[in-house]
Amino acid sequence: MNLAAGLFAVLKGNATVAGIVANSGSPITYRIFPSRIPQGENRPAIRYDLVSTVRSQGLDGPTAYATSRFQIDCWHTTEAGLRTLTDAVVAAIDGTRGAWGAATIQHAYLEDVGSLPEFDDDEKTYRSTMDLIILASD
Repeated sequence: MNLAAGLFAVLKGNATVAGIVANSGSPITYRIFPSRIPQGENRPAIRYDLVSTVRSQGLDGPTAYATSRFQIDCWHTTEAGLRTLTDAVVAAIDGTRGAWGAATIQHAYLEDVGSLPEFDDDEKTYRSTMDLIILASD
């Protein structure tokens, strides 16, 4: 099950999120990155990383279910812009159910959405961090 690819597709497929993080040009690309944002990449941007996956076990052994935790960081050049991007990401994924590629999402919810943005002096950008929990089946 490739939840990371599904998460990317859900974020890119949300019109509000895509409108904020899209690069103009042909073809259109999106500043949504796994693990790290490439050096020199413009903001706003989103970074996501799979933190853990715990497979469910039943009395007869492994089940088809797993619980995965992702960390999602939103970056923006202004605090107001960061709040807009963070709200758009929350709206796009919190409470999601259904197919994400080959995986079936039973429930996706945000366990923690950082309420106070952090300011990065080196990058001159604001960042919010959230934890996404996904219960999925193969």
